[in-house]
Amino acid sequence: MKSELAEDISFILFLLPVILTGGFLLWASSIGSGYDTDIYLSITRNPIIFVISILAVSAGTLVEIYSNPLSLRQRKLEINARRMQWLAGITILTSAVAAWVSLGGSATPPAFLGLFLTARFPLIYSVLLYVLSSMLTLQFKIPSTESSLVVNSTSVIVLLLAPISFLVGTTAQLPFAIVVIVSISLLGLGIGLFAQANKTWFRTEKSL
Repeated sequence: MKSELAEDISFILFLLPVILTGGFLLWASSIGSGYDTDIYLSITRNPIIFVISILAVSAGTLVEIYSNPLSLRQRKLEINARRMQWLAGITILTSAVAAWVSLGGSATPPAFLGLFLTARFPLIYSVLLYVLSSMLTLQFKIPSTESSLVVNSTSVIVLLLAPISFLVGTTAQLPFAIVVIVSISLLGLGIGLFAQANKTWFRTEKSL
């Protein structure tokens, strides 16, 4: 894949959460009586939007990494980590503004805070983005080859999907056994990938 095309795809994937949320907002407002707290909560508590947003950002990061030469991958990873932090901040800000507008712009602070906290997914999404960006940045401190950098990045994303799958599964009231099996499987896969990519470093640390 050419790097220019990969950058365009990655950019679209990072914008997808915004496009998806905005499109859903316009659609919900058009079929209802206007924008209100019910529409705000239907968007901010929608597990489908939440999952697609996380997967889009993760996919955008992987596209950037795999489509660039080995010498540029670490730099691209740093850029994407900063993008995630910006996106997390924008998500918190726009969610707060949307909550305020849905209340008519004249709600008391307790009412505003209660609605804002009720809309769990924007907060969780932002925290997960900060965690993911921090983990991607933290792995630069571990000596590794360029190829293991790619595996490290993949393992971080897989590890992040473990709590996401548990959250979404329990929210959607799926069978608890299936939710636990999927979450533990993702956790084990992520840990295995990370250990495999850094086995030389772990051996060195153990011998010291």
